[in-house]
Amino acid sequence: MSDQVVFRPFNNGDEEKITLLLDIAFDGWPGLDLDCTSLDHWFWKFRAPAENKNTVVVAESPDGEIIGVNQAQLKNTKIGNEVVQARKTTEVAVHPEYRGKGVHRRLALMGVDYSKSSGAVFSYSLSTSPIIVNYKQRESEYYEFPQPIKQLVKIESIPRFSDYWKEHKKTSAREILFIKSGLYITKFLNRLTRIFKKRSKPETGFQIKLVSRFDEKIQPFWEKIKNDYDFILEKSVEHLNWRYCDPRGGSYKVFTAEEDGELLGYIVICVTWRYPEHPVGYIMELLVLTGRDNVAEALVRHAEKYFTDKEVNAIYFTVVSRHPYEKLLGKYGFIDSRRRPLIYYRVYKDIESLEEFKNSSPERLHYQFGEFDSI
Repeated sequence: MSDQVVFRPFNNGDEEKITLLLDIAFDGWPGLDLDCTSLDHWFWKFRAPAENKNTVVVAESPDGEIIGVNQAQLKNTKIGNEVVQARKTTEVAVHPEYRGKGVHRRLALMGVDYSKSSGAVFSYSLSTSPIIVNYKQRESEYYEFPQPIKQLVKIESIPRFSDYWKEHKKTSAREILFIKSGLYITKFLNRLTRIFKKRSKPETGFQIKLVSRFDEKIQPFWEKIKNDYDFILEKSVEHLNWRYCDPRGGSYKVFTAEEDGELLGYIVICVTWRYPEHPVGYIMELLVLTGRDNVAEALVRHAEKYFTDKEVNAIYFTVVSRHPYEKLLGKYGFIDSRRRPLIYYRVYKDIESLEEFKNSSPERLHYQFGEFDSI
């Protein structure tokens, strides 16, 4: 059947067929709290960001239906000392009737070739699927991110959290008991540790405010922080406003910290209401000038207050393991969720300072929920 399938780059007019396929493949796509259609979201994701190149390749059946798609974005990413075009895979989907026929692999190969021809020199993806993780670990051209990634969680009410898991995650009573026991023990140990961790006193030398968009202050902020990282997406006004300030991408709250007209840092948060009885909070991104831990703490406190006002029971934060932000969030009751998403990468062309990236210490790597496509 697959020998009759045509593999080609995306053409204008494919959008609706692609979103229909994604809806089938993922049992509902994009699965976000959005005030727009899935088609509007697709246009935001692959046609709105003017500074990004997007590579989408499709598999078309003999009757003209889109039965497979490989979607990726090319983003300006600082790796070592260089800012390069990096390919970030977003979705790969094959219609159930065409699975196991080589469609996925052909799309993957074509997607890579198309991205290379578009200027990509590096690619990376994230997965929590054991099948994909095992496959990538067997492939010699794929490498693991220099440091592991952690997902932290803060839970206000463990009984409420376990009820949510029991009802919506199809978890057995035995598994629920194991989860509850582990959470109680971890939370108790975390509370003991926090006795010896002092929170900083509220800072009054700068202002924290809720903003609807990022402005020109982001450019000098980026110039100050970029050399402190060996992996970080370029923080431009265009990219940040596209990612966090366009309602087609989601509903986010952006808090900035400023002093005498200078941007010191920002935090981006959101709340999902998929299950109204158990709203879930996410810290999408936290980034401050190096050495300004007091600013980071103040931003976290503002986020914490916002989540409390919304009666959020569970708050999640993704961070590179042993990054200073992990220790900071520990002061506020965040614990290790034991989830270990894997980031794997490939290098298409020589990057002069790749070794610096490979040998990076945790504080020089910036990877948080803002990189995810599912939130």
